[in-house]
Amino acid sequence: MYAMPSHSRIARVREGRGPGRQAPLAGLLAALDLPVRTVAEALGISERTLHRLKHAPVVPVAIADKVARTHDVFARATEVLGARAAAQRWLVRPNPALGGRTPLALLDTSLGWEEVKQVLGRIEHGVPG
Repeated sequence: MYAMPSHSRIARVREGRGPGRQAPLAGLLAALDLPVRTVAEALGISERTLHRLKHAPVVPVAIADKVARTHDVFARATEVLGARAAAQRWLVRPNPALGGRTPLALLDTSLGWEEVKQVLGRIEHGVPG
């Protein structure tokens, strides 16, 4: 999804599809390698809903949008922090720059997503975040 032009990414989200060939939620779970409960909470859905939709090739647009935002932040965190494992840890640790909340907990809204991206930008430029 990251190498796609933004208009293609937007179209995929509007279709309820994920960034790759995998079902959106299955792809996100595989990428993050975090507990189902943690991912469900981050997406603002129940574990039951996540399990029900895990292998669905198309999900509701609101969920597809959150999946896309979460993939974007995970890719950016991996780039900034230099490793997947570091990004995974960073996403689930409370962060003082985010008011003590975890980055993952803020990704259910566009405002939270922007705040998390700003913190990653500060980290990239050597400002504590």
